[in-house]
Amino acid sequence: MGQRNYKLGAAVAMLIIAAGCASSSGGGGSTVTTSCTTAACVSPTAVPTSTPTSTTTTTGTSTGTLVPTSTSALAQLFFNSNPNTPENIEIALSLSSTTESVVISYTEQTTGALVQANFGIVNPTNPSYSSNSLNGWVNQNGTTIWKGFFQDQYGAIVLIVDSLQSQGDGKPGLASGSVWFQNFNTASPNFGVQGPLKMCWEISLGPFDCRTFLVNNQVQMTSTYYPTNKGPNASANYTELGTFSGIDLTTAGFPAQ
Repeated sequence: MGQRNYKLGAAVAMLIIAAGCASSSGGGGSTVTTSCTTAACVSPTAVPTSTPTSTTTTTGTSTGTLVPTSTSALAQLFFNSNPNTPENIEIALSLSSTTESVVISYTEQTTGALVQANFGIVNPTNPSYSSNSLNGWVNQNGTTIWKGFFQDQYGAIVLIVDSLQSQGDGKPGLASGSVWFQNFNTASPNFGVQGPLKMCWEISLGPFDCRTFLVNNQVQMTSTYYPTNKGPNASANYTELGTFSGIDLTTAGFPAQ
């Protein structure tokens, strides 16, 4: 595993956050020496600083509250930032963005650091290739819901939008749903990078296979409601990160049902 695309808040733009179970290509700061206790860990390095960004709602982006199932689940996703006292946990959706379609973030209360992970539909080693062919509205046992895959270079998420709450007074409803994640098994002897010609949900062999909803080794998005199975070389099934609410689907760029 490696570090995700972490970005720091302005108050700590010069702060180097100690990385947990991770390795990184590039990035500033000195090497961090921390313990690494999971089988998928490799030599940790420091998280680089970068231009501060905000996850507040802008044109084409809608931000909602994310309630994690546990701090442990959040720590698994952000495996090298080791969330201590995370607050302001949010999810920002922008389907018009190919590289930051889903941004999951939190603020570390003890340091003020803004930490985020960006997931998209672009191959992490080949920016000229992208695919969202599996993403969209589906009829799940008589109910219309939205399902989609997104990834970064360290793992994948499945986003499910399955509820709409009315705002009243004729205003459009706000959507809610759940987020599920799976980190790639890049521990020895699986070191390497994802191939350039497929997204992880199009890969059927090796540690970068992030498929789920599998029937006879083929992805069928409505085979189960949640992502309950995995490809043969994945180290673990998808884990529920948490539930989200407050997303304006129109602002976020979701197509009409």
